[in-house]
Amino acid sequence: MTTATAPGPTLAGLGDEERYERFDRLQERMRGVWEIMERNEEDQSVVVIPSVSVDHIGERSGSLQQAYEERFLVLLLLLRQPRLRMIYVTSMPIAPKIVEYYLALLTEVIPSHARARLSLISVGDASPRPLSEKLLERPRLLSQIRSLVPDPLRSHLVPYNTTPLERDLAIELGIPMFAADPRCFPLGTKSGCRKLFADLGVRHPLGFENLRSMDDVAGALMRLRAARPDVTQALVKLNEGVSGEGNAVVDLRDLPVAGSAGEREEITRRAREMAFELPGTAFGCYAAKLAERGGVVEERISGAELRSPSVQLRITPFGEAELLSTHDQVLGGPSGQSYLGCSFPADVTYATQVRSGCVGAGFDEGEPLVAEVSDDLQAAAEGFDVGGQGAQFGGARLGVLDGGHTALADAHPSSDLRLGDAEATAHLGEPEGTLLSAQLLHPGGDGGLLGRIGIELSEELIPGVVVELTAAHRMSSCFR
Repeated sequence: MTTATAPGPTLAGLGDEERYERFDRLQERMRGVWEIMERNEEDQSVVVIPSVSVDHIGERSGSLQQAYEERFLVLLLLLRQPRLRMIYVTSMPIAPKIVEYYLALLTEVIPSHARARLSLISVGDASPRPLSEKLLERPRLLSQIRSLVPDPLRSHLVPYNTTPLERDLAIELGIPMFAADPRCFPLGTKSGCRKLFADLGVRHPLGFENLRSMDDVAGALMRLRAARPDVTQALVKLNEGVSGEGNAVVDLRDLPVAGSAGEREEITRRAREMAFELPGTAFGCYAAKLAERGGVVEERISGAELRSPSVQLRITPFGEAELLSTHDQVLGGPSGQSYLGCSFPADVTYATQVRSGCVGAGFDEGEPLVAEVSDDLQAAAEGFDVGGQGAQFGGARLGVLDGGHTALADAHPSSDLRLGDAEATAHLGEPEGTLLSAQLLHPGGDGGLLGRIGIELSEELIPGVVVELTAAHRMSSCFR
């Protein structure tokens, strides 16, 4: 007669340290899962939970939250692997036409066969809260997801970004997570990036980090002026701001002489009048987020032309850093800091420069990073003399929190895409269901601009419009 083993403590009964111990044991399985994916073995599966757990200024609508969750639908391209099963979870149901569109991009796979291996689960909660939080409140739904995993030893979780919420999801589902360790979260903040760049000797804008109050901001602006008297504008950035939303511009022209008696008073006034990149941002709300999450002050890079290329790498469970792709960010908004989309690959005149600089920086051995890493760089120059000494790229942001804005299917172990394989030079940076504003370029790769498109329609119309738009401009070639 055998005696049943008493069940271990539930997640609610575990402290933070005990949760990380469980998480670390799960992550030890990721190497085996990775190898299984590369060999395309039976019963392999991916659980995609694109929970957006980053901090935002003000309240987000549930529809915008859903749109961000649908950004990861590019991962449906992994279903070209004939043995792979995928469980894709969202807050609300995805419009069938959008799913059909992505499955139609698959090559060498019958779309109906891929659809049979895809399980779509919606929580039925349209609130703007993170998807991970919604799932952790619903044990029956978590049980349903677990039941769809053929073999937990051959499965892994792919989140949008990683926080303790996603760690807890991995524990509840009993599968490892292909993503950065949540304990690395500070490395991906604006302050963390600046420290990391400084430690690795990567050129980056002059500035100061770990600011927690408007008084700190005023002091940083004074130090910036003392170090660079000719600076005319500075940027204040919230540590966890994304797509430029947490940025603000401070005008430093016509101020009292640096170090003079009236300097701090005038700089404090200018800081309170800073221009926010996200329209409608209230100063009080911004100051509260700064106190809560911290931020940085940096000189604003300016010139006749500004380029903002991005480099994507992945760090495998074996600690290997692999170069995936490059792209040029398309920036807009009130002060040109909002991410609108991107064209890829990055301009050939400097793509090699930014690739080698990013790989050369490297990471210390033993850093618990397993994920795609995005390194955004910026340069400005008169005439943009890329071939000479006119433009020197420096680090602007290192993203270890999420997959960035590139084709995430390229970062997966079962992907057969590699650097330079993408045929198209355009990618829609805004998710379905929101303002679509992107530059559509000729799909042949010659970089010719078809035009700038701005569409703002009701959510019910967006899916059909996006599908027809991409078909009309042969955008499907970007994933082939």
